[in-house]
Amino acid sequence: MKRTAIVLVTLVLVAACGDVRPIAEPLDPTGGWQLVAGMVDGQNITLIDSHPVTLDLNDGVIGGTSACNSYGGEYTVDGATITVGNIFMTEMACIPQEVMDLESQYLGGMVNVTSYAMDGTNLVLSGNGVEFSYEPVDAPPTAEMMGTVWVLETLINGETASSVGGERATLEFFSDGSFLGSTGCRNLAGHYVETATGVATTDLTVAGQCSDDLAAQDNSVVTVLEGDYMVEIEGQSMTLTIAGNEGLVYRAES
Repeated sequence: MKRTAIVLVTLVLVAACGDVRPIAEPLDPTGGWQLVAGMVDGQNITLIDSHPVTLDLNDGVIGGTSACNSYGGEYTVDGATITVGNIFMTEMACIPQEVMDLESQYLGGMVNVTSYAMDGTNLVLSGNGVEFSYEPVDAPPTAEMMGTVWVLETLINGETASSVGGERATLEFFSDGSFLGSTGCRNLAGHYVETATGVATTDLTVAGQCSDDLAAQDNSVVTVLEGDYMVEIEGQSMTLTIAGNEGLVYRAES
């Protein structure tokens, strides 16, 4: 009897251990993704093929396109938990209205994301009443500083990032050492030289008028371009920064 009891206990322990399954660690969500299905407030959202929603996750920085505008922010990962915050976006208006509705639903849902998982090769972000499924996309090639039309997306002032208003603000460098662009309300032109640490403007002219609500943006663009600025290009994004961590973030025109 004693021997039999030992055998039974052993079988119970083996059976119990057999029910234990290892918990898979979530995979690294870093990379480029495109939304293929989504739900916000428990309702499926309608995607628009001509206005894709994308997501880029890289070293704590989040970005992408939200059907109409470009957006950015920060994220942290702890196990299967992901926290998204400080989201900002450009402020272009798009038509038809369905595009703006999709953008509003997506960005409104993004702030409620709390966890992530991998479903095959797809990335799934979820939270209270929210679920987004993305398929991986190849990283875009690195754009060239010269010969690319750069569109201003973000103004940086220290630790603060803000969106861009007004008309389309651009910057284009040419191989003859000249550049053209806009602050969003005034046109600008000038010449530049490459230095050991970045780029320096040798002359800058600005023409036009700005409304009061665009004066700060105009001043930020002019301040950076008048100085000696560092240039960092990653994929389709170009960041110009000067001393004091003031800068401009542009995206290559698609």
